[in-house]
Amino acid sequence: EGAPTTYVQGVGVALDFAATKEGYVFEGWFLDPEFTQTVTAVPTDTFIKYVVYAKFTIDGFDITFENSDLGTKTLVYATELPTPEKEGHTFVAWYANAEFTGEAVTTVPGEDCTLYAKWNVNSYELTFENSDFGTQTLEYGKEMPTPEKVGHSFAGWFTNAEFVGNAVLTVPAEDITVYALYLPNKYYVTFENSDLGTVYLEFDSELPTATKATETFMGWYANAELTGEPVTKVAAQDMTVYAKWGYTV
Repeated sequence: EGAPTTYVQGVGVALDFAATKEGYVFEGWFLDPEFTQTVTAVPTDTFIKYVVYAKFTIDGFDITFENSDLGTKTLVYATELPTPEKEGHTFVAWYANAEFTGEAVTTVPGEDCTLYAKWNVNSYELTFENSDFGTQTLEYGKEMPTPEKVGHSFAGWFTNAEFVGNAVLTVPAEDITVYALYLPNKYYVTFENSDLGTVYLEFDSELPTATKATETFMGWYANAELTGEPVTKVAAQDMTVYAKWGYTV
């Protein structure tokens, strides 16, 4: 644009203007398409059609890639943009704004710019052993669910049944089987009609046997009337039990 297309014989014209082409750098005017003979002006004695050729070299532009680990790269105009990777995500496209509006950018534009990576979160199948959760499809990075077990405290999910290594806290980037580790709770058990007092015992452990010099221990009961079935193990709560005694004949 603005370049002369005609000249006056005997006057000529200086070729002191640059041609433009998006994404390219103008290198000068030449007399031949092989770019071997430079030319800076149309000679004053020219009286025939005079053709000159613009030489361009493809340009590189600084592209800053946000939402990725690619940083800033100098890339050649119109070449395909790189595909980033992010654990647990699928790359969607590059956009010219952080709101991801407008058309996706697929090739290097003709200017320095910042592009923003749009991602979709992947989902994975997790099988939860030692729990009633079964198999679930969950999004990467979500906090792992917490199971419950009577008389126990949940201590973490592990990738093996031996519970070695680190606990899995969030959904990993793969289909996986995890195993729930539980630790038994302890409860206060008060032993009435005996000299055992109050003892801190693990859930489901066997209740101790009380002794008296002149009587035979007949079992623990949940009430002072000593009715119902005997209590033999620690329940999932603080409890009071009552000793029943008898005489051996």
